[in-house]
Amino acid sequence: MGVSTFLRFALALHGLALAVWLAALVAGGVAAAHLFPAMKALDPALPTFAQYGGEHWRVAAGIPANSIFVFADRVQFVCGGAALMTLGFWLATLARLRQEGERLSVAPALLRSVALTGAMAGLCYQLFILGPRMNASLKAWLGAALDGDTVRAETLRAVFDADHPTASRTLGFTAACVLAGLIVHLWNPPMARIEKA
Repeated sequence: MGVSTFLRFALALHGLALAVWLAALVAGGVAAAHLFPAMKALDPALPTFAQYGGEHWRVAAGIPANSIFVFADRVQFVCGGAALMTLGFWLATLARLRQEGERLSVAPALLRSVALTGAMAGLCYQLFILGPRMNASLKAWLGAALDGDTVRAETLRAVFDADHPTASRTLGFTAACVLAGLIVHLWNPPMARIEKA
């Protein structure tokens, strides 16, 4: 059976997108896990926030950590889109081949679909609900801290911190789904199934 170069490219891109997506999730979590304890140990005093009576290490860690997560979200968006499009192309190809009489199992494709659906659900929740809410809380907290309004800043920081457990669960859920999709893709490569048909 002849297999188009475009299909080969699409399937390779699907695996690459999942791998980079997973790497972005893991890298963001690892960076934050190391950044905050390091800043706490350094206990810096930030001249820009001199009037803020709260813990400056939280500000010193929070600003770069937010930049890291924003970048990771952009990577997730690109990789999620690429994974979704390439999976859609593969499913359409699978359906066509089965209509032509090829005996190809749909189970791996279903597993991929379930894993990617979960990952996209986590990604959409992060990009459109949780992320914007946490960014707004962060900006409000830093604005109050910059103004030297420590009481208001601490109240706003508590609002921001309240979303951290949800953020961690969302990150973990999305990473687990992406990993599951990648494992299925590597364990049962679509191209190998086509070439055996």
